[in-house]
Amino acid sequence: MTPIRPPRRVLHVLPHRGGGAETYIDLLEGMEGLVHARLALSTGRTPASAATALTAGIIRAARAARGADLVHVHGDVAAALAHSPLSGRPWVWTTHGLHFMRRATGPKLGAIEYALGRAIAAAGATICTSQAECDELLELAGESAGRLRVVRNGIELPALTTQEARATARAELGVAQGEFCVLFLGRARTAQAPARRGRGRAARAGGRRAGRAARRRRGAAGRRGG
Repeated sequence: MTPIRPPRRVLHVLPHRGGGAETYIDLLEGMEGLVHARLALSTGRTPASAATALTAGIIRAARAARGADLVHVHGDVAAALAHSPLSGRPWVWTTHGLHFMRRATGPKLGAIEYALGRAIAAAGATICTSQAECDELLELAGESAGRLRVVRNGIELPALTTQEARATARAELGVAQGEFCVLFLGRARTAQAPARRGRGRAARAGGRRAGRAARRRRGAAGRRGG
């Protein structure tokens, strides 16, 4: 008789409760053979509430990780803070938009990029929810670039719409039954300019490559001259 394998335990570490990461975990809970638990590093979503709670949250996460088969960290801030306490344990992290890194400037940007580079190297995998996020992290990943994975967000598919519901919706929108109708779903505000930040990093990387190429040319010219 084949022994029954106990379900594997997954601990989800979030920066705070609420938000898209909770919906993401809701979908993961549909996977068979896994038991999911959630732990928030902070009790609030404001910088003031986070500052007083993050240290205690990291300690709680490190303790809770001892009883988990896998730790799944959500978001760039949580990954930056948790990569050292989770050292030696199996863990992965999901980018969820790289919100802090994309908004950071100056010393904060340098600090988060350094911390995420270490997180990528330490984690078993970095799950990017878009190709754009993966491209942004490539420079930070260095030799650990092979650990970046693109896994796009899924959704719970609704039941098929009935003809009666379609007719009601068209009537509410003032669209005739034989008229072609297109629904556009988008954001009503401008994003936090990740493209500019990405171009800045690309420009810095290009400058470093150009500098290395120039040094190689000067070295080669010196050897020929000697």
